[in-house]
Amino acid sequence: MSDYPPVAVLLITYNRPKEIRITIDALVKNLHYDGEIAWHIADDGSPKGYVDAIKADYPDLHFTSTITSRKGWGVNANTALKFLDEYKYIFLNEDDYKARRKVDLTLGVSLLQAVPDICIVRYDGLYAHDLDLLLRRAQDLPTRPCYLRIVKSSPHNNIYSNRPHLRDRERVLKGYGKYAEGRTLAKTEQHYARLLKKTLGPDVAALTDGITLNFLHIAEKSWKNSEHDVGSGRSILK
Repeated sequence: MSDYPPVAVLLITYNRPKEIRITIDALVKNLHYDGEIAWHIADDGSPKGYVDAIKADYPDLHFTSTITSRKGWGVNANTALKFLDEYKYIFLNEDDYKARRKVDLTLGVSLLQAVPDICIVRYDGLYAHDLDLLLRRAQDLPTRPCYLRIVKSSPHNNIYSNRPHLRDRERVLKGYGKYAEGRTLAKTEQHYARLLKKTLGPDVAALTDGITLNFLHIAEKSWKNSEHDVGSGRSILK
């Protein structure tokens, strides 16, 4: 039996049948974890059969799922996180971010276990944002690995990002609460980023190889600010 607790991989999706399969394939190839991995699909009302078809294509992953009815990113994510409340550690990945190299969840979980004032480990690559970083060493881990702690006074708001990250579910919820609901995808992310930046609470970190972009954004078409982006004023919600 592994000494590491189970981790849930949470895929946030809406109607991207091609991209989500590329994303899943890349995660299966690149995720490294010395414990059990559970897989979950959070779908915001894609066309009928969308989730079932994914489950049928990946029977070995034993996907669980939650489905919301075109209520937006915030409701979709909150619903899934509540469903996954038995998991302390959750790796969140949207359906259009393809891992390009090793994603070391073992080190990420070890870091969260060893450093109690960190709640999120980002894996997406910090290169896209203007951030101030502190290089620190996890003294309580056997190899004393270094990590990057993101300073909340950084110039950029996106200390937090919806991009791929590992979270301690309880610390994030206790420190910053749920996602805002009824907003567009971008405004949901921006709201949570600002909330985390201004609120006294646990920090966001990255591994030392986490500056360069580790994930490729593969969406052929963005739903952002379209009629499919709930809260845009042009929502197809009925």
